[in-house]
This record gives sequence, C-alpha cells and structure tokens, in this order.
Amino acid sequence: ITLRRETGAPQGGEQGYDIALTTSPVQEGVSEAGNWPDTRSSVTRNELRDIHQHFYPMLPENSTRYEATGTIPRTSDTYRIPHFTRRFEEEQPEGWNRSTHPEGARYFFHPDKNVYTDANILDADVLSEIETAMTIFFGFCTDAGFVLTSSTNLVLDVELTEKSDDKYIYKYYLVDHDNRSIFWLDELAFNEESFDICYQVKGVWSSSHIRHHIEQQYWYHCHLFPTSLTLTPDLVDELRDILMHWISGKFPCGQSRTFG
Repeated sequence: ITLRRETGAPQGGEQGYDIALTTSPVQEGVSEAGNWPDTRSSVTRNELRDIHQHFYPMLPENSTRYEATGTIPRTSDTYRIPHFTRRFEEEQPEGWNRSTHPEGARYFFHPDKNVYTDANILDADVLSEIETAMTIFFGFCTDAGFVLTSSTNLVLDVELTEKSDDKYIYKYYLVDHDNRSIFWLDELAFNEESFDICYQVKGVWSSSHIRHHIEQQYWYHCHLFPTSLTLTPDLVDELRDILMHWISGKFPCGQSRTFG
C-alpha cells in the first residue's frame, strides 16, 4: 500500500492523499499459517486431496466388507502341520492388533495411531500401502496444524485401480466419539454421488438437516468396528432407557408412539 500526496495538498490529516494498492503473488510454499510444506505451492485450501490426489473421503455405509469376493482355490495339495504347533494363527504385523467381528469378519487396529482397517494387511503389499497412507495422512495433519484427539479414530482402506500408474487409492473417514460424528479433511458434497440417502431426501441446506444421518453413520462405524467403542455406564443407561421405551410402546394401550 502506497500513500501519495497530491501537489499543493495541505499538511496534516488524511486529506490530500490518494492510495495505491499493489499486490504480488504469494511466496511459493507459504500459506496463511506459514507452516505448509512446499508441496502446497499455489493451493489455498486446507484439504487433503489438494495435495494428495490418491485420497478419497468415504462413508461407513460404503464399506466393502460385505462385498468381498475373494475365494480360495480348491486344490489337492496336502497341508502339513509342523510338530509342536499349538497356535494356529498367522503372525500379525508389528504394531497392529487383530480383531474378529461377531459376524466373523476380520479387521485390524493400530493402537498407537488409532487406525482401523478392513484391508488384509497380512499381505505385505497391502500393509506397505496402508502404512504409506498413514504416513502421508498424519504428516498432512502435522503440517496443517490439525490436532486429532485420543477420542478420534481414522478408518483407512485401500482399493485397487485400473490405472497402470496408480495401483492403489486410499479411502478414509475420521470418527469423533465425543460428538458421535464422522468427518473428513476434505469438503464433501451432500448429494447422490456421496450419500445414498439423497435419493430420498431433498432440500438440504443446513448442517442441522443431516445431523441425525451423520450420527447414524457414526453408529454404523461402531457396528463395523465394535472394539472402537468403550462401553461406559452412561452408554448402558442410555441403551436401557431406549429399550424400555421401545418395549413399553409395544404394550396394547391404544395408539403406540413407538416406530418400528
């Protein structure tokens, strides 16, 4: 900003000045916060996909757990059990815990990073991709100044692509247990492409309109990864109250106010 005094203008005060405003490009690699890596260059939004195009936001309901099509070929080879074998489990990768869903599905949890995945990390290639995605993701959070609390989970999945240059893409969402919510580090349009419910629900223009649906996605996450939820006495009391209300609504007393 430059102040110039017109010829013959009186001294003092603001009268007699005109203002010239000049701008220059933002220095490469510097953002408003001043702590972004050089890879941001001209990017002005604090979104993950602005830097890492392999990441895609997803919803818990879009989990491919129930769409698994892998099969084991039937062969006549004989598997031999080594002597003194007493544990019949595959060695799990360092830092990861394996859990089994009550329905039988296997999933993995990294307690140090609060990361859940359905990916088969017993496969060395898949494990490498998941850990690469974790490094990129948490590195982005550090550079952007995003703080993830201990009550936040990250769910990561990897998916093969048809492109020869990009073998995998990474799908993710974050879980906030304190607020019973899911969220992302990218903007996500509430439309049919991302949310199936949009085929039935129209006219959404406020976050309050989708609050219950986001919480429903949160509870579906807890269904997929039940060990992610700590069952507290308050939660037990809340569940008991819901069940008692539902049961009482089933008694014949004129019109029931319980749906379902």
